[in-house]
Amino acid sequence: TITGDSAELATDIRKGELSFDYVVSTPDQYQTVISLAKVFGPLGIMPSVAKGTVSKDIKDAIVRIKSSVDIKSGDKGDTQIDIGSVTLADEKLHDNYQAAVDGLKKVVLSTLGVKENKFGSTIRSLVISTSRSPGVHLRPDEFSL
Repeated sequence: TITGDSAELATDIRKGELSFDYVVSTPDQYQTVISLAKVFGPLGIMPSVAKGTVSKDIKDAIVRIKSSVDIKSGDKGDTQIDIGSVTLADEKLHDNYQAAVDGLKKVVLSTLGVKENKFGSTIRSLVISTSRSPGVHLRPDEFSL
């Protein structure tokens, strides 16, 4: 959680000093946040009412972010799922990975009518990366679904 003088924080953000993965704003501070749209937008972290990241109840918004899974679908059939940060223990990252795979499996099985034993064949590749870094491509035989 970042707190402090919003003008000073905005200056640091404009300099590229980002030490966070999400942005949450109160409605009264949203004008300051809008001035940072050129920084936040390309990173996919611009807060919005629709995403629940502009709220009068910051604590509730943070709890929702921490307990949610961010799934992004691309126009080429790709799916991006955030499963954690580099500061998480290996076991927690593994648990998050498994929860993401289980959730994806549930959606694929119910919406596409794929049989349980064919789920693995619907995943052609897997790329793992940290925020704003190049990804590491894994072969299908290198990951378990």
